[in-house]
Amino acid sequence: MKNYSNIYDIDGELIRAAGDTHKLTLKEAQDKAKYYTEKLKELDENDPKAKVYTTYIRNLTSYIISLYSKMKPEELESEAKEQEFNNQINKAINELKEEIEGEATEVEQPVGEQLVEREGSPETVMDEYVDYEEVE
Repeated sequence: MKNYSNIYDIDGELIRAAGDTHKLTLKEAQDKAKYYTEKLKELDENDPKAKVYTTYIRNLTSYIISLYSKMKPEELESEAKEQEFNNQINKAINELKEEIEGEATEVEQPVGEQLVEREGSPETVMDEYVDYEEVE
């Protein structure tokens, strides 16, 4: 494919530079599809850009499907394992965020109130002060 000009999206952002014949990888195509999906969520349904973003997403989705159809079974299996691993990482991160937010919302006690003596424990008795004595 010969490409003699830059290709821009509807917002004027560069999609492909002139002379760039690099094919998108699966990860790059998925990232672009997510990017345009997020942009589409920000717009109203009646906005003319919404139809263009929908077309971008449709084209990227068909490209991703064609990449999946060309993969060998081993590649598909490794891709599925990678996706599962990424999902587990995202789930753990979200759980940690929720846990941190939960701890932050709890009312923090002053330090003096946090120190509570145990019931039934004997009081600490201090030893007598003994003068320093050098032992040979």
